[in-house]
Amino acid sequence: MNSPINKNILFLLITFLLIAGSTDLNGFQTGELNFFINNKLLYNLNNTYENSGQFYETLSIFANIKKWSFNLTLRTNNYYKRDPNTTLSDTNFDIFRKTVRYNSKKLKVIVGDLYSVLGHGLVLSVQKNDEIFRERTILGADIKYLSNKVELRFLGGEINDDAFDQKWRVAGGEIDLKISKNNRLGSRFSYIIDEDTLRLLGDRLTYSFNIKGNKLFRYLSYYAEVAFLDFVENSTKNGHAFYSNLTFNKSHTTLLLEYKKYSNFDNEMNNPPVADKEDETASINDTEGIRVLMQYTIFDPEISFFFNIGRYREYEDNGFHIYGGVSAIDLGEKFSFNLSYGIRNIIFPIKKSDVDITWQFSDYLSLTISSRDKRYSDKSFKFNEQDYSMQVAHAKGITLFFSYQYSYNKIIGLNNFYNGGLVLNFNNDMEIRISGGTIRGGQVCSGGQCYVLPPFKGVKFSLLKTFR
Repeated sequence: MNSPINKNILFLLITFLLIAGSTDLNGFQTGELNFFINNKLLYNLNNTYENSGQFYETLSIFANIKKWSFNLTLRTNNYYKRDPNTTLSDTNFDIFRKTVRYNSKKLKVIVGDLYSVLGHGLVLSVQKNDEIFRERTILGADIKYLSNKVELRFLGGEINDDAFDQKWRVAGGEIDLKISKNNRLGSRFSYIIDEDTLRLLGDRLTYSFNIKGNKLFRYLSYYAEVAFLDFVENSTKNGHAFYSNLTFNKSHTTLLLEYKKYSNFDNEMNNPPVADKEDETASINDTEGIRVLMQYTIFDPEISFFFNIGRYREYEDNGFHIYGGVSAIDLGEKFSFNLSYGIRNIIFPIKKSDVDITWQFSDYLSLTISSRDKRYSDKSFKFNEQDYSMQVAHAKGITLFFSYQYSYNKIIGLNNFYNGGLVLNFNNDMEIRISGGTIRGGQVCSGGQCYVLPPFKGVKFSLLKTFR
């Protein structure tokens, strides 16, 4: 009898040959109808904890005609991206996404799987985040009406977390009123009901009021939102939040002032701004912070200098986050870089440095080198992680890459991690990516949300094919 790995390798080869050989299957455009197909296959030989062949494949069909557009995505998989070390005993096959859209000047309607962010995410934020492998959607409807003076929106449906088998129901909406040429008032709400969840928070209502505007005294723009979270059915303490920003932009100079204060404000479907770097996170149950980000840019060539100072409180701990650096784009049409260094000292000092350098040797050949360093000490515990990567890209369609990662503390018995591979592009409609080795994993943060990426040892393969 064939092993599961051999069966999955056979599945991979058959799928690869079918996709790569399907030259007669094409999207098309005829009159006002546009149609194309996208197929993406991921395959892992995951040897981290046990030999396991894993695959995740989606086939998406897109079409649009006049004011209408359609999307249907089929999926087959035996693991979930947010839980990569668990291989399903049975292969899953489902209709993963289905969406119908109507788009006119004043009316926008989406029925099916949809992403939604109300305001700045204090009330509701259900959207895709590839960095942390989160892709929840609302299966329902979203209706927007837009005019010069008022914008109205109502949405509702069911939210599923298929990796961890949770379900919620949600209803929400917002209204935005134009009170002058450059200023608007708004209000928004969401009502969330647990269907099958782990935390069992009960019904909760989140609502907010905001004001925003731009060209204030010619150079200023602003936003402020106050929000409230009411738990309807249980004794959980109600929450509240406030977020605001003020931006000055003139000529070479940009100044950003941000302030936040969140207390018991987690409704499971919101993601308020962190008022910090996007790869940082903070509890939204009891936190307060203010920061000033200053940037000065020289044009032709474009060189930017930036400096940030922020003061934060998280529960009983207080401290500063200070960072700065310089970036440049196309110096001599050959050289770009970004350098930054910072210390975030709230509970203990966390030091981070980032370096990205790109040389464009010719119209066809480029080299990119990146470096990351993160370290801190907490009493007797010492943490240090370093990442170094190099990528050589040729415009004809091949990219080679290599990465080295270090961890002061052993992970899966290792301090040093090596990974490399290549990417092949064919006629801009097919991409093949192959890599192998070890990956350290660890905490990854994006947009204020974090996910602990498990370590990996093995081989990764991906194929993206678009039929245009």
